[in-house]
Amino acid sequence: MKNILFIFFAIGIAFPQSYPYWFLNTGKIHCSEVAIGYANIRFYRDSILTDALKNGRINWSKNKRLIVNGEEAFWSTEGGKFILWAQVDTYFDSAKTQTCVNKLEKKDFFTNGRIAIVLLGEKNCSIAPQDKRIINLKNKKAPKWITNIPSSPDFLYALGESPGYYYETSSWLNAEKRARIDLARQGNLTIKQLQKKNDREGQAITSEETSTVLHNIKFIARWVDIKRNIFFVLARIKIQK
Repeated sequence: MKNILFIFFAIGIAFPQSYPYWFLNTGKIHCSEVAIGYANIRFYRDSILTDALKNGRINWSKNKRLIVNGEEAFWSTEGGKFILWAQVDTYFDSAKTQTCVNKLEKKDFFTNGRIAIVLLGEKNCSIAPQDKRIINLKNKKAPKWITNIPSSPDFLYALGESPGYYYETSSWLNAEKRARIDLARQGNLTIKQLQKKNDREGQAITSEETSTVLHNIKFIARWVDIKRNIFFVLARIKIQK
């Protein structure tokens, strides 16, 4: 029975709005190589950890090198900007997951009852006790990067956000996908615009095409707006000069 009903295991169990410091502030962890993996909660602990490790290795592979190709179209009016369609595909080398197996190992494992999260890091890297502390986001003020994305001559930054889905893993993975696509748009974007204006309002349909390769993406921060049920991630890549 020891592997049944994972909620009874004393491994980082917390309230749904709580997360480890290393998850919310990954960019401040003193490890040059890290990865985060997600898994849905199940009855068996071993299968949860296996799923989280597998997802972490996939995420690491995507962040090492990702091909992004696609197009998004938007309809802009005086009432706001609306997406018409989106077809953006991403490709990564799945063979790199084995490199991750050899290079990174589990550093911490956490669940808040709705999601399981694993931290992978280099074998010679240790996580400080203060970086493992659990932070309850209830009544916490949102970080500045949510509304004021950092800028730097050395890095490109991107904010990814997602609505809350039934499975929290989908929310985080979707937010990370949006951040990667936005980094690609900043790196190589072709814009085509059709404008129309009448006596009542102006309208524009904008097509944005991107085709680029991203290297060494870092997800440095995460946040949840509990009241609005929106998930945020902050990503960056180093500008090649």
